[in-house]
Amino acid sequence: MHFKNLAQALIVALLISATAFSQKSAGIYLEILRAEDELRYDAAIEKLLRHSDERIRVRAVLAAGRIVDEAAIPLLASILEKDRSEQARAMAAFALGEIESIAAADVILKTLREADIPAAIRSRAAEAAGKIAAANADNESAKKLGEAILDTLEAEDQKGEKQDVGTVLLALTAALRARAPETDFITAKFLTNRNARIRADAANTLGRIRATNANDTLREMLASDADPIARANAARALGAANDKDAGEILLRAATADVDLRVRVSAIRAAAQINYADAAAPLLNRGNRLLEIFRQKAKPGLISAEKNELLEIASALGRLLTGTS
Repeated sequence: MHFKNLAQALIVALLISATAFSQKSAGIYLEILRAEDELRYDAAIEKLLRHSDERIRVRAVLAAGRIVDEAAIPLLASILEKDRSEQARAMAAFALGEIESIAAADVILKTLREADIPAAIRSRAAEAAGKIAAANADNESAKKLGEAILDTLEAEDQKGEKQDVGTVLLALTAALRARAPETDFITAKFLTNRNARIRADAANTLGRIRATNANDTLREMLASDADPIARANAARALGAANDKDAGEILLRAATADVDLRVRVSAIRAAAQINYADAAAPLLNRGNRLLEIFRQKAKPGLISAEKNELLEIASALGRLLTGTS
């Protein structure tokens, strides 16, 4: 009986302690939110960046990034390099990217060059490198950051099936921001990746930088990739590349693909490359859609057919003007 009472007393004590800690934590989080709202980086936030509780440290690190004050960079850099928490280190890399100061370039470069860095930290460091490089494009360190991003993608590509998907995705976006030389060449390697999201993001990156080096692969991707977002992005990339040899494939996708997103992207791309032979088939497609729309139309209804019709009308305007 004595032990039962003792156990109950211990449970009560633990509950009281947990409640007190919870109330104290709530006050700390409120303090962090206020600092964020006021964009105030001060001694109070610095103290919380050194807090013994990992959750509070991580939240304070995020706040330091959102406040966007270069005064936070030395302590955030120290956390990135030395903190015992992987989550805190990853968040520090993210926060440094949010600040976008070239003053953080060295620690980000050092992190990306570490051979055994955990994937969660490497991915956020790559993301930060892209943000910093984009915000400081004329700085020599921005070029080094761009090269480090591409090195990260190369390293992941060489891992084959063991590559970290999160790192690849964030590094592809970072490469788009940094736009280092050979971004097109390195990015094209991921068009045939086993992961559909990676293939789609690689095609998006190539389209955004108007790359022309991967048109053959993009055409094949549009024709046969199982993922509709990957096909749609391939169509956009072909349009951005002004690939005159993609006309037939774009027309086929524009009129026959089962996914609306792919058809719309292909319609736009066909007009973008001024593929004149697309005019008549698109007009026929438009007439069929118009009939379906009339049969289904209800007051206030914006159907998929109507949206596709508008895309076709816009494309025909460009194509017919170009062939007149």
